[in-house]
Amino acid sequence: MSYGDRVYMKADGSLVIEDAGEQDSAKYICRAENSYGEAVGSAFVDVRQATEVLTEPMQLHYVAGSNATIPCKVKVDPRIENDVNVTWTKDGEKCEKTL
Repeated sequence: MSYGDRVYMKADGSLVIEDAGEQDSAKYICRAENSYGEAVGSAFVDVRQATEVLTEPMQLHYVAGSNATIPCKVKVDPRIENDVNVTWTKDGEKCEKTL
């Protein structure tokens, strides 16, 4: 299997996957051998998409006394969507109340 310049082995035997993507998720096997024998190790690599905030910066104007709603749309890898935590801060202070 050829990966081109994106996947290579370092002098110490480490495997480097540059710009890893979901297509790189797999079981990788390391095999070392010499005149005394052979040893095998493996690792399962699970590459997931990073969480992104999709909402662009904006300026919102509201009438005093009205409710102000500020949208925050996020994109989350579906395999971890139940594990996302969105928080807001104002002037460095965390907005704690969640409904």
